[in-house]
Amino acid sequence: MIHSLFRWPARLHELSFFLMTRGLFLTYALLLAAVALLLAGQDPWLAGWYARYLQSMACVLFGVSLIGPLLLEDVLRRTL
Repeated sequence: MIHSLFRWPARLHELSFFLMTRGLFLTYALLLAAVALLLAGQDPWLAGWYARYLQSMACVLFGVSLIGPLLLEDVLRRTL
């Protein structure tokens, strides 16, 4: 017997989907900025430090942009 959770695909609320996609786009933008900074040919030590900082921010943003909308979705489903 298939569990009722897997019978049909889950759909996200519009606000949760909006927040998740914007967070993922910003994550990609931060990673592209890190790559552009490394390819710019500046001081390798300083560019590497800023690139690692941008990568760290992208990792945090990736986690937050996946967990935050799912928590919001749970709140919206219980209240609406």
